[in-house]
Amino acid sequence: MTDKITIFGYGSLMNLDFLCKTVPNVTDITPVILQNHIRIFETASTTRFDKDNTPAAVLNITEHNEAKINGVCFHVEQDYFDELLEREKAYELREVIVETCDTGEKMKAFVFVDKMKQKQNFLFDEKTQIDYLNICLEGARQFGEEFYRMFLESTHINNKKLIEINEIKHLL
Repeated sequence: MTDKITIFGYGSLMNLDFLCKTVPNVTDITPVILQNHIRIFETASTTRFDKDNTPAAVLNITEHNEAKINGVCFHVEQDYFDELLEREKAYELREVIVETCDTGEKMKAFVFVDKMKQKQNFLFDEKTQIDYLNICLEGARQFGEEFYRMFLESTHINNKKLIEINEIKHLL
């Protein structure tokens, strides 16, 4: 039997089509909540750049008391874990405890957290940036309206919630 690793995805890894391209044999996808964190567009992408070679801002999580974010947990077999690590090379793995959305059952999972600390502003007028945002939005929508709403409320650009940002309201 192959060992499986539980991963908590909170951005593009919530998008099932996108996830399955990297991890074709992904199993046990479960909507979950991570307490005391916010999700923020602040990490300089290592794979998404605008026409001037400026990196797009991709998602990261940071600790924030009395806040919570949603995401999904899934299992990855060791065979595909290395590919996932390569894809997520701007991040390091940390262990967290998440709770399932339906029963509140707690489980351990690994999450990718920015290790490079090179902050990047959100590029509101760049197609590459908006494409990444749409991948994340579509991923959140796949788990229902309540899940999607929580994503909008718990995701930040600078000091504002995604749902409050006029420049992207047409996308929501």
